[in-house]
Amino acid sequence: RPRVGVLVTGAEIVEPGRPLRAGQIYDSNSFTLTGLVRRAGCEPVELGIADDTKEDLQEKIDYGLSECDAIITVGGVSVGEYDLVKDVLKELGCQLSFWQVAMRPGKPFVFATRPDRFVFGLPGNPVSAAVTFLVLVRPALLKLRGLMDVELPRVPAEAADDFVNRGDRPHFMRGKLEKRGEKWLVNPLPRQGSHVISSLANADCLIEVPAGKTISSGGTVSALVID
Repeated sequence: RPRVGVLVTGAEIVEPGRPLRAGQIYDSNSFTLTGLVRRAGCEPVELGIADDTKEDLQEKIDYGLSECDAIITVGGVSVGEYDLVKDVLKELGCQLSFWQVAMRPGKPFVFATRPDRFVFGLPGNPVSAAVTFLVLVRPALLKLRGLMDVELPRVPAEAADDFVNRGDRPHFMRGKLEKRGEKWLVNPLPRQGSHVISSLANADCLIEVPAGKTISSGGTVSALVID
């Protein structure tokens, strides 16, 4: 099984159980992503939490590249002062294939390679990290395992309510499936923000809504099953 390292970044991230100071938040991403890596049939390797310094990032990413077939970093890939992951990957000899994708949640996403190694740089918001893993990383890991069927299962369903996307990127909205007779109905969860963990915890599917479009109640959708 491929070994996949998971590295959470950010000076504000604290392990659960420790007291929080001002500006800090408990880590949830490492638990979600190690679970998703395991469900993808790979062996997760916890690389801990990296501070927002090049030195700490270099040490932990370099170690991950030496021990794992692929690594996943979480956070530090946007455009802020402390978003250092892209620079560190270049300094470690990684080739950046692309940065940013036209999807919501999850625009700041990095894919890089080093000989026989793969790096997936995920955004830090927990829903963004999970959705980009499911849509972009999971298929790559299944391919790394030698599998051919790598996409999430799809279920044809009827929208039980409107799925509204007013943005300029496709939106992978979290939904809940319900069997009604011979057909599936799917409801959008009420809070779709990329920081709202409950919208992920309560979901069993993703509905891709094109940019600037509404899928009206009664319309047919193809639900990407995540649970």
